[in-house]
Amino acid sequence: MKWVTDLNGKYVAGDKKFHPCNNGRTLDIDTKSKDKYMLRATTIGEIDAKIRGPFNTNTCYIIEGNSGFLRLEPSDDC
Repeated sequence: MKWVTDLNGKYVAGDKKFHPCNNGRTLDIDTKSKDKYMLRATTIGEIDAKIRGPFNTNTCYIIEGNSGFLRLEPSDDC
């Protein structure tokens, strides 16, 4: 599951649905704001969770993993 929150952890954007990793598909999330935000991702069952940020400009991450492990790597391929 991938979503965006503000600096206080309040939901800002994202569909809060689980998406498969490692299949080459992209997911664009528009915060529709210039405020700082945090990128959040978790596995099914929340076995592993990652938080990156804060950001206040466009950013791109490659998210890879499985149901027990996530890896978030910054990318220039946005």
